[in-house]
Amino acid sequence: IDSMIHQLQQELVDIAALKSGIIWREKGERSARYLKSIHQQRTTQQYIPSLRVSDVPPTATTADDIMQEYAHQFYQTLYSTDPITTDDLSRYLDNVHFPRLLHAEDTDTLLYPITLEDLLFQ
Repeated sequence: IDSMIHQLQQELVDIAALKSGIIWREKGERSARYLKSIHQQRTTQQYIPSLRVSDVPPTATTADDIMQEYAHQFYQTLYSTDPITTDDLSRYLDNVHFPRLLHAEDTDTLLYPITLEDLLFQ
């Protein structure tokens, strides 16, 4: 009787595995092998074998610590603010024009509280 129960349980497990595989494919999910190959491909694409660390004379390095430091310095410089003078800022703002202005009645409607009816109407 135990062997019959075990066999029945095994058959139920096999059927459930087949059903889950069908559902898995119906929902468009990918196989683990496909996902692994995509991960390996992207890892290869993102790998930087060497990095140019100076322009004159052109020098490249493959040392991870130097590449990391140079990349850090590059992005630090790239995203840091440039100092500007007040005159430059004023000149820029004087040349910026906003052609579309709100009329007085439009600005009043912007100050009204938003109601549930307004949200449902949208």
